[in-house]
Amino acid sequence: MGEKTIKSGTDLVKILVDTGKGNDIMLQKLADIFPSIIYIYNTRDEEVVFINNKLTILLGYSEQELTYFNNDLLQLIKKEEVLVVQEKIQNFKEQSETETLKFYCHILHKKGTPLYFNIEASVVDKNENGNPLNILFTAHPIRQDQEKINSTVQRGKLFNENDEKLFFGNWTWDKESGVMTWSDGMYNLLGYKKEDLTPLTETQIFFNQVAKKHRARFYQAFHKSVDKNEAFNFDYSFTSGNGVIKNLSSHGKIVTNDKNHSVLMIGSTFDITAQLKNHQDLLIYKELKHENEKLLGYGTWVYNFATKTIHWSDGMYLLFGYDPETDRNDLQIDEDIYFKHMDSQQVKKMLEKRKIFLENGMQEYTWEYEITTKNNKDIKKIESYSRLVKDETGHPIQIVGTSRDISRLREYERSLEEKVKDLDRSNKELEEFAYVASHDLQEPLRKLTTFSERLQNKYGDKLDEEGNSYLDRMLSATKNMRKLIDNLLEYSRTTTSTALIETFPLNLVLNKVLNDLELTIEETNTIVEIGKLPVIECIPGQLSQLFINIIGNAIKFRIPDQQPLIKINSRLLKPKERSFYLLDELRNYYMITISDNGIGFEEEYAQRIFQIFQRLHSKAEYPGTGIGLSICKKIVENHKGLISATGQMLKGATFTIILPETQ
Repeated sequence: MGEKTIKSGTDLVKILVDTGKGNDIMLQKLADIFPSIIYIYNTRDEEVVFINNKLTILLGYSEQELTYFNNDLLQLIKKEEVLVVQEKIQNFKEQSETETLKFYCHILHKKGTPLYFNIEASVVDKNENGNPLNILFTAHPIRQDQEKINSTVQRGKLFNENDEKLFFGNWTWDKESGVMTWSDGMYNLLGYKKEDLTPLTETQIFFNQVAKKHRARFYQAFHKSVDKNEAFNFDYSFTSGNGVIKNLSSHGKIVTNDKNHSVLMIGSTFDITAQLKNHQDLLIYKELKHENEKLLGYGTWVYNFATKTIHWSDGMYLLFGYDPETDRNDLQIDEDIYFKHMDSQQVKKMLEKRKIFLENGMQEYTWEYEITTKNNKDIKKIESYSRLVKDETGHPIQIVGTSRDISRLREYERSLEEKVKDLDRSNKELEEFAYVASHDLQEPLRKLTTFSERLQNKYGDKLDEEGNSYLDRMLSATKNMRKLIDNLLEYSRTTTSTALIETFPLNLVLNKVLNDLELTIEETNTIVEIGKLPVIECIPGQLSQLFINIIGNAIKFRIPDQQPLIKINSRLLKPKERSFYLLDELRNYYMITISDNGIGFEEEYAQRIFQIFQRLHSKAEYPGTGIGLSICKKIVENHKGLISATGQMLKGATFTIILPETQ
């Protein structure tokens, strides 16, 4: 027996046409049997010479109505597709080699509904030039097959009406035609409009818009599923119609015929962009948490009352000297793990604290203990903070907590305490020395001044000009020495002062200062502008000295031939400013500014000017001891405040003082 050849639908129609030649009734009956629209088009007369009854059954038009279109079925094609179909048919008519043509298009039902058809054209005979004379067309309704498929899908509840809201879509793919159909959710998911696409376009988009790096494997996995009747599952990147790159996950199931041959795949596609991002963020978070725990020497844990087990983070393993990767599966984390690393006294204290914690209904508590790490390698001081978690009935179910290595912190604290003690002792000795030395220097200095003045008064007229010059210089030196000693005593008294703190208006303090400086202010024609100042707890005498020193400097360091101007203002610090200056956020602080238009200073000396005996100018230019601003700094520190200065050469200086409202 020879091989049998399976003929296509078009081949069978051609045989029937040949069989029915000369017998139009037989031809009509045979053609009407077929489920497709069958018609013959004559290219010379440009008219339809034969059509079966499926035009009426499928599209609702009668043969009589066909004449209304002048036998031109192109008028039934969907408007947007007419030019493309017309061009395909025209090219087919003008050629002499190709025997068949196949394409897809929409044909309008009499009610206006576009129906999708698979069109096949075949040459019946040719004219004397070898071009097609009569062309046989068959139009197979794809959507009818799809309705059957959709019915199956609906019965399987795969076309869920909520797919758009849930970021997924359903689809079907027909193996024979290669046509894919989407649910509404697929259009929304992939960024296209339903009215802009055809099933063939949908198929192309489904495969071709897959990211290049995934496309070959996607195509291979899809067709492997079809060939082997296996489920299709694939995660990939996809460029949507609006240009957005999404991460999608497609899953399909093969539908087979009675011979177990695959004919159809039905499936769903999900948008997993957010899910994938969340997963990646979680991995990054876990990695950062691991690195933070390792870097900062801490870990987190959860104690479960029901199972009496403890869950450790990676940081806890590291705290106790274990490797979280290699030791995790070999260790049972419960209370015994703590007993293994702590001495009996430490364990007893820990259990007692937990008992008190639970019996007193405390929500949280903190305690310290020492551990010996794995293999007795190190001894660490650990601080643990824990919080009780209860169920809706008020029964404790978990204790969650954090533990951190405070070994270095405690060492630093001990070292700092020792240094503070040493510094306090040194400062006290220095202050006592300055106080005693200043007092001891007073008597010889007084005698030196007294005898120098007597010498000048009694023998001044007997000395020549050079001798009197020596006496003047000696008296000037003793005067400067006395001023220096007075400043040192003032500095010492500022440090050791036991004066009482009282609530006092700073405006009154400043008024007294201006009275004391009245003569200097008049002589230099200085203008002093004072705003409203606060009422604070302070030592008024010390703040008087503070304002005298700063205002005195502003007058002393004035620009020649320019009237001195000093402005004094204040305001309450805002919460953000308190935080910026590292101040107590529960207390009120005032910022007092004293600005002048004097000679100023270079910004690089802003800290140096508060150091004792530091001068920016020679004594010949501006007399002084270099202690005044150091006293100011001491006074502000005594009041738990801050002082700083800014300036520009020949543009003045501004002193900023921050003082708390209460001490």
